[in-house]
Amino acid sequence: MYSLLIPASILWIFSIMNQFGISSRLGFTQIGYTVAGILIFFLVKHIGRKVVVSNIQTIFWVFFALLIVTFLVGIEVKGSRRWLDLGVVNFQPSEFLKIWYVAYVSYALASVRKVEYNAVFYLTHLITMALPAGIVLFQPDLGNALVFVAIFFIMIACSDIPKKYIIRTILAGLLLAPIIWIFLHDYQRNRVLSFIQPQQDLQGTAYNMIQAVITTGSGGFFGKGLGMGTQSRLAFLPENHTDFAFSSLVEQFGFVGGFVVITAEFALIALLLQRAYRFLHSSDTDSQYKYYYALGIAAILIIQVVVNIGMNLGILPIAGIALPFITAGGSMFVAVCIGFALVKS
Repeated sequence: MYSLLIPASILWIFSIMNQFGISSRLGFTQIGYTVAGILIFFLVKHIGRKVVVSNIQTIFWVFFALLIVTFLVGIEVKGSRRWLDLGVVNFQPSEFLKIWYVAYVSYALASVRKVEYNAVFYLTHLITMALPAGIVLFQPDLGNALVFVAIFFIMIACSDIPKKYIIRTILAGLLLAPIIWIFLHDYQRNRVLSFIQPQQDLQGTAYNMIQAVITTGSGGFFGKGLGMGTQSRLAFLPENHTDFAFSSLVEQFGFVGGFVVITAEFALIALLLQRAYRFLHSSDTDSQYKYYYALGIAAILIIQVVVNIGMNLGILPIAGIALPFITAGGSMFVAVCIGFALVKS
């Protein structure tokens, strides 16, 4: 679906300029990621959606195995094992697995008759979601673990699976919340607590959130200009090119730049939802797959855009979720390009 490339191109340009404004090294690296993503987009388009769909179960479980390998022997960065060292680049399987998970669930929902949407079917796919989400949670990466959970519930809620299963799962989750809270890492609990009462920990966990809000506000309407963002360039803002890249961008390009980026992100979401709606009432297996797949990719973008921008503005807790095409990182960039390439017109 080549129309996705228009708003995506706007985001690519802003991402590259933003990274150059922080560091020339980051800027050139982001160009490399962009070129790689574009090339892989056209390569996957050439291979074709049907080849991927016919092998999606194998692809999904291969990447799930890579996720386990990463958890066991991956390189540790800031206390988290999320990457495999491939020599030239670091590879983050969880980013790719989100795309394959959407394709896997889409295939499952489209391939069975509605009368087979029973408790066994639901529980099977609840477990299939819980396996990668659980491993990602213990990497630890709470943000991406929640993305898997959200994708599952959004896609299931938009299917004909009885909603009573979803309600029961949510109620069970609420009952288990105190136990889940106990098993969270200290820094994950502190992020939630610092969001509720940031004034209690101004130099600790709340520091990142406070600096993100200051950085965003300092950009004003038109921004300070490329490379003139003191908060981000002088590293007062932690993770200025990853988790808080949006704050760095707004500091440099102001409200106008932030508005353009948000508009482009939601234009991508709107195009995907429009695509899903086109096949909403179709009954054949292929059309149903297209419906669920476009919906699932839109769900990934909705979750990551809302949570990332929310935490940059200080209205949501810090969750370590990337902003598609803006946050620095090759795995996320290439994975989303693959996701777009598999959206069939």
